[in-house]
Amino acid sequence: MTDFEIKAKIGTLSHRELDRCVALKERQSCYDQFIVDRTVPGCRLTGYWQTEKYFAHIRPQLLSELTLCEPVKEYIANLAQAVNRHPNSASVHFRRGDYVTDPQVASFHGVCNITYYQNAIRALKAARIKPHFFLFSDDPDWLAANVPDEIEDFTIVDSRQSSDREDLWLMSLCKHHIVANSSFSWWGAWLSQKQGLQFAPAQWFISPTFIDRDIVPPTWHRIPAVA
Repeated sequence: MTDFEIKAKIGTLSHRELDRCVALKERQSCYDQFIVDRTVPGCRLTGYWQTEKYFAHIRPQLLSELTLCEPVKEYIANLAQAVNRHPNSASVHFRRGDYVTDPQVASFHGVCNITYYQNAIRALKAARIKPHFFLFSDDPDWLAANVPDEIEDFTIVDSRQSSDREDLWLMSLCKHHIVANSSFSWWGAWLSQKQGLQFAPAQWFISPTFIDRDIVPPTWHRIPAVA
């Protein structure tokens, strides 16, 4: 919270005070009007709330406040200049980490396969633009060895030299976005103020028990596939 220009007050409550609060827990992964109708000032909300239907009405405020409040280091500043220099900058996020290494997480989320990225890149190029791709991943060594052949003009953002908040900020500076099935790059794309093309996986969760119909904004393009 302190890394961004968030102006909301951060309260500190005792366990007894928390117990007295109205507690609402997310019941499903899609928008829930039942929760909205019962939300009152001072209530406690628990969940992911991963759909813009909950907060699109305060988008200008979020764009204003979800910006870095401290100067960035030279490596990030140079990348930001490069992003802003390219009229068709495009972020591509390869989410790995526990999606790959933890069998339980992998069985729930799945990981976007290379076919998804190839199809999304082709779709972006079909718009008759010449994108410069900025590639993000929590596994930079894997990324360096697996850049899709369809990507010709690109810069790899080395996550060993950047923080999560800096990566998020750099993503938001890009015009176009190819997101993984990850809330991290979802926010990077959603916070962009440039009128570009956004691509997301057609299937957000590999688990059939979760409904993902409200996660991806309707103006984004959904592309197969998740494996």
